[in-house]
Amino acid sequence: MSEFSDQELLQDYRLRKSEAAFATLVQRHVKLVYSVALRQVGVPANAEEITQLVFIVLARKADGLRPGTVLEGWLHETTRLTSLSFLRGERRRRLREQEVYMQSTLPEDTDDAWNQFAPLLDEGLSRLKAVDRDAVMLRFFKNQSLREVSAGLNLNEAVTQKRVHRAIEKLRLFFAKRGVVSSAAVVAAAISKNSVHAAPAALANTATTLALAPGVAVQAGALAALPKILELMTVSTAKTALAIGVIGTLAVTGVYKGHQASVLKERVQSLEQEQTEPAAQLTALREQNRQLREQHAQLQQTLSQQQQPQKSSSSDSAVNNDAPSNQQSAAAAAREKAAKEKETALADAREFITKNDQGRALLIDIGRAQIARNYAAFYQMAQLSTAQIEEFENQTNAYWLSKTVMTPTSIHPDKSVLPDEQARAVLGEAGFAQFQQFQRMQPVQGVVNGIASLTSDTPLSREQSAKLLAIVANASPAYQSGGKADPKTIDWNQAEAQARTVLNGPQLEAMHAQSQFPQLMTLMKEFYQNRPPAK
Repeated sequence: MSEFSDQELLQDYRLRKSEAAFATLVQRHVKLVYSVALRQVGVPANAEEITQLVFIVLARKADGLRPGTVLEGWLHETTRLTSLSFLRGERRRRLREQEVYMQSTLPEDTDDAWNQFAPLLDEGLSRLKAVDRDAVMLRFFKNQSLREVSAGLNLNEAVTQKRVHRAIEKLRLFFAKRGVVSSAAVVAAAISKNSVHAAPAALANTATTLALAPGVAVQAGALAALPKILELMTVSTAKTALAIGVIGTLAVTGVYKGHQASVLKERVQSLEQEQTEPAAQLTALREQNRQLREQHAQLQQTLSQQQQPQKSSSSDSAVNNDAPSNQQSAAAAAREKAAKEKETALADAREFITKNDQGRALLIDIGRAQIARNYAAFYQMAQLSTAQIEEFENQTNAYWLSKTVMTPTSIHPDKSVLPDEQARAVLGEAGFAQFQQFQRMQPVQGVVNGIASLTSDTPLSREQSAKLLAIVANASPAYQSGGKADPKTIDWNQAEAQARTVLNGPQLEAMHAQSQFPQLMTLMKEFYQNRPPAK
């Protein structure tokens, strides 16, 4: 069946459950999947297990693949996500071990550049747009001619060539930001030469058998990982349950060794117990913001108490006449005190950043993570280049640091939005116009972040976040009138109805849960207002 295309083989498998068609697909792509997995985990035994799991997922999701899907691109992303579900809590150690492994197993004549960026290649590919990633996969992983790539992507050759060059340039910049400097030509040549390795001889047959076998049970390690993989591929709740039930009947007896299943189970359990560094940083930022809000509330309470008219007898007219003056003096004193405290906090932050290299580096890392999250929708909306994004984040992070205030219990930017003149210089006039529009949307960015925080099992993509931000902003009358979006006036019925074309089932549930917060806060406020004084 080797003369048939991937789409024809998939159609044959969908309609007739042809095992011969599926086996041909596995034989055709097993080297690609195994090579991606091997780069991710660095251990051949784990790469074999991941390869088997990827083809199990393909067998279960074949009916849901869109017509025209480039299978190489889909398999690459599925393999990457599957590998990450195994090793998410051990990323740094994995990269070190993988680099050692690649250096010891690749041919001696492999370019030094490949040894340096091989551990970063799959993450870099995942950050490309799907069509750019597909172009790289077909051109350099499959070593197709430009004409063949053009046919596979349904584009003309000139457009395809530009897309391939642009994708390689994005990869080069991605590697450069991580300390691996090379030319686009070297990156392309190294990927074409080294990206796909021969898989173990029996692996294709094993993967086919596992994907299609009926009636026996999967061992514990693989069973624990498969639901996470299926959820990462954004299967709906009902389909996920069905897929897990079907996969639970697959056979691995005699294929998975007992100690391999035990190791896999331990790794999956450790992933569930550990948090990644970005999550820890975001938690720290939330705690700092909470402390800042508490300090702000205490200051407002103090000001309110100072501004209340003092009770006096009706006969003491002189005191009554002086009350407004006293209130104004107290308010002015409070403002002056707050200004001095702010100036002290700014001075403390400058001294800390200047004298503490480690602290400054941590602030830069945290700032980058926060900036990338806050402006992800803007990058998508304005279609910024990789170079523009990098320059925008560098400028914003520098401004972030210059406006940081610090107390013994918190540290945060007093102003974090890049000034107009700097933003215009980085983005150009067209990009700056998009930036201004985004600024009108940004007051509801926290709403989108709240929805994202409730969807850890099915995270929002960058494209989903951008579309959802526009939907939520448009549901605010203030935004529709030309002003800034107001989180307090969102028409949630309108927003949820429009979001049905953007979000999946679990994400829509998270959005509905987020919509309940304003109502909850109103009820809490009424409770405290109507509560009788404590006796």
